Amino acid sequence: MIRQLAYIGVASPHHEQWESFGTDVLGCESAERALDGAVRLRVDDAVHRITVRPGVRDELLYTGWGFTNEVELAAYLDRLRDAGLTATAGTHDECRDRGVAEMAWVTDPWGTRHEFVSGQHRRPGTFWPGRPLSGFVADDFG
Repeated sequence: MIRQLAYIGVASPHHEQWESFGTDVLGCESAERALDGAVRLRVDDAVHRITVRPGVRDELLYTGWGFTNEVELAAYLDRLRDAGLTATAGTHDECRDRGVAEMAWVTDPWGTRHEFVSGQHRRPGTFWPGRPLSGFVADDFG
């Protein structure tokens, strides 16, 4: 069973502006940039939850759906195969880029890529919001 929205990836010609918007307005914490210069933002102890990649237009590139462990992920992928869908295994580079141990993906009828993941990398106790916040709740409670 899908447990959480693990992350999202979008493209924008204004990806650089997301650094300050994400921290100053949304209260996210900046994370290490991707190799392609993508801005990454944290909202909790996950290494990143939002990735804004350079692009020619604003668009949703992918969503990451998190599972508790690799056993739940494998069972879900079996269900997808039983339903006639082909799930493509994520590459080592894709997993490293998304900050997960394992990934497989499908594309929906509108062309959106849905990634199913387990082992999302976390840095417990390290999230520090980009601006003062009160009542902000994330991780398993957000």
